[in-house]
Amino acid sequence: MVSGGSDSEDDGIAKNNFPTFKMPPKMTDYKWEVGTYFAMKQDFIDAVRTYAIHSGRPIKFKKNDKVRVRAVCKPPCQWNAFCARLPDQETWQLRKVWKGKHTCPRDFKVKLLSSKWLGTKLKPCVRENPKLRITDIMDKTQEKWKTSVTMTKAIRARTMAFDAVDGSFR
Repeated sequence: MVSGGSDSEDDGIAKNNFPTFKMPPKMTDYKWEVGTYFAMKQDFIDAVRTYAIHSGRPIKFKKNDKVRVRAVCKPPCQWNAFCARLPDQETWQLRKVWKGKHTCPRDFKVKLLSSKWLGTKLKPCVRENPKLRITDIMDKTQEKWKTSVTMTKAIRARTMAFDAVDGSFR
């Protein structure tokens, strides 16, 4: 009887142990690792959106179709991330990240900051304080993410947060 490792080690198949993405609490200095798995395309898009808002970068999605997504920074900066769907699976994998460090300055008007994203972040505040004012939302985004938000966007975000908390009851 031969003693040794488990059967999976004897198969001769190299196993890639890439990490699965889990949203960290703060994405300001997030290090993008090539090979990271995402459960769905929307997870990658949400990760890039959150990263852009937290770090104040003017990132946009240049390519976004059924099998690939490419996020690029403003032209002087060469930062670039490419994620593609794995064949015959619903899993997505980060394939390339060019220029891991940004060379562009912080932008105070992040275009990826949507009222939907802000509404999901405001849910805990709305639960605590149902009489949350628009100016408080604008001040909070300025203080927390160092990004300016228009009054209309703050109104839409508050409405979405109220709908998510109260549901159809309201």
